[in-house]
Amino acid sequence: MGPLGAGSVDQISGNRCNAPGPSWHPTDAFTWYCLTNSGIGPTFPVVFKFTYKFGVGSCDGREWNDISYGTAVAENTSCMSQFNETPASAGQDLSSKVKAVDPRFDATYFTGVTGPGGFGKYIIVEFPVQFQDSMAYMAYYDVTTKNIVKVIDSFSTWPMRWGTDHGALLVHNSDSTWAAVSINGMKTNGGGRGTDYSYMRVVSVAGRADRDLPFNYFTPCPGGLAQQWQDLGATPGATRCAQITVDGQPRLEHPSAADQAKWPVSPLDPSYRVIQNLVVGDSFMDLGNGFSNYGSEVFIVVKISAGVGTS
Repeated sequence: MGPLGAGSVDQISGNRCNAPGPSWHPTDAFTWYCLTNSGIGPTFPVVFKFTYKFGVGSCDGREWNDISYGTAVAENTSCMSQFNETPASAGQDLSSKVKAVDPRFDATYFTGVTGPGGFGKYIIVEFPVQFQDSMAYMAYYDVTTKNIVKVIDSFSTWPMRWGTDHGALLVHNSDSTWAAVSINGMKTNGGGRGTDYSYMRVVSVAGRADRDLPFNYFTPCPGGLAQQWQDLGATPGATRCAQITVDGQPRLEHPSAADQAKWPVSPLDPSYRVIQNLVVGDSFMDLGNGFSNYGSEVFIVVKISAGVGTS
């Protein structure tokens, strides 16, 4: 790619794009886009536009550096134009655009960036907390308007809460207006990242002398639950529920340094951090049989009664 905007926040160094493949323009087959970072020191995620100058001079589509089919033909870089569509010097880098749509976005915490390629009008840009399978923001960039048109995250808002982002890709219909997002539950992360698990400890289970939650233990469901939970079987008196008292709101008990700087302190312990409070509709796992996204029993929260001493 070569250096562009040398000595400024728009300087591009190296020859890399943070994308598995290019994102093609919806109507121009000779134009595609790629994500990269600009700047030396602090860096900024930006979108680069590449256009092949087909029919200009010797640009006939045969300039390839590929020996797979015999004689290598030197790549003619004069047949390519490149342009920074989102210059950081103008405050148009992707992080700034995402924050303009969702002021909660924090580029100092969600430091990773990648964008799956594809055909269509949009590029989906992922901002994980450094690694794959960590909490993340996802933004949809419109290549025709050069704007972010939608921002979602993996952990705070339905239909995704308490999730980590494994990956996202565009569904290649006529303009890529749909996307598929692969979400995991909170999990342990390496590389000094602490863990995304948020814990609560069971204080008591209604109807039991101990704090165990056997897989076959249920108590009658209370009345007055929302219809959506009754549709799942939690009708008044149905033995499909368990009443559990916990010690407070979910919290990170092994936060990384970045977590400690980002999230509020839990009132239960100054070393803990709270991402968000539990709400009706959330789910949680019984970790009595180990840490597993698949083998642990999962509960849906259908009613919350705050007691004395909860955080």
